[in-house]
Amino acid sequence: MNSPSDIEKFFAGLFTNHVTGHMLQPFKIIQVGDTLVVASKWSANGRDDKGNATQLSGLATHVFQKQADKSYKLKLHTFN
Repeated sequence: MNSPSDIEKFFAGLFTNHVTGHMLQPFKIIQVGDTLVVASKWSANGRDDKGNATQLSGLATHVFQKQADKSYKLKLHTFN
């Protein structure tokens, strides 16, 4: 399991590499009781090792749990 400092380092790396314009495009949503599973395509703008602009993309999965106040809380986020 990642510690808060590991997560902080990961996101700091994104900012260092100028990752911007992050977009999510859901293509599959499955609801089971109070749980939502959302599969999405993601994309972002970044920089390669030489500083040239590059497009990043992949798939993301999010699992949300419905709360007592009817809002949803993110329980799991994973992407490649």
